[in-house]
Amino acid sequence: MSGCGNVLFNLIAAVFFVLTIITGVMVVGIMAGEVEPPFFAPEPTLAVPTLASIEQPTGVFIPTFTPSSTPELSPTPSSTPTDTPTLTPSITLRAAATAAPFVPEATETPAPEGAEAAALLPSPTLAPPTATVTPSPPGPPTATQSAFPFIVQQGTPLMRENYANPSGCNWQGIAGQVITDRGEAVLGVQVRITMPDNSEQFTITGTNTAYGPSGWEVGVAAAPTTDSFQVQLIGTDGAPVSAAVQVAFPGSCQENLALINFVQTRPVQ
Repeated sequence: MSGCGNVLFNLIAAVFFVLTIITGVMVVGIMAGEVEPPFFAPEPTLAVPTLASIEQPTGVFIPTFTPSSTPELSPTPSSTPTDTPTLTPSITLRAAATAAPFVPEATETPAPEGAEAAALLPSPTLAPPTATVTPSPPGPPTATQSAFPFIVQQGTPLMRENYANPSGCNWQGIAGQVITDRGEAVLGVQVRITMPDNSEQFTITGTNTAYGPSGWEVGVAAAPTTDSFQVQLIGTDGAPVSAAVQVAFPGSCQENLALINFVQTRPVQ
């Protein structure tokens, strides 16, 4: 029994060995392009269909139908009420596009005569007068020119409460400073104060620096008064080098100091 089994196994092994060789040959043939799959499929054959002949029976009438090339279609009016507003704007637009524009008839108006014609004439246009500008001569403005080399600074005399003299309200006086038009202090200029009784008091610029480097001060009363005074600058020859400035006090402690500044605009001759 064992001998028969060995023969069977050997036969199966031989069959698989042969199949392996055949498979390897096919693979090599496919790779070389000699063999194309499928290998054992039958070649397709084309079957030619046979047309059966149909014999028409004799004696039988077959009617033919020829359709009309121009069928007439009966328009069917739509019963839906919405069709009417749809067609109305289309007809209106076509009529508006083709309608001729309205041209009003020209009416002939008689021309006015006499006074009416004169009133309708355009008024003549008058050209505005041309302003003639005369250039000013070169040099300082005429408004700053003065007969004296010193002028009163704008904004002075200025009345205020005494702030520099220790007497406070028990004092009344006139003070200020003298500078050039470039703001430089001018020292050594004599200041003359004419009193109400025509008496005079003098001081020199630079003697009271509480009012500036060229400051000066003159006390005119021991209490506030309503008196008036004159202030003027005097040159070294005794001639005035500025105009006389009138100062009137109101008689109150809040305005018992009169500040006056002078500005030198040109050298003293």
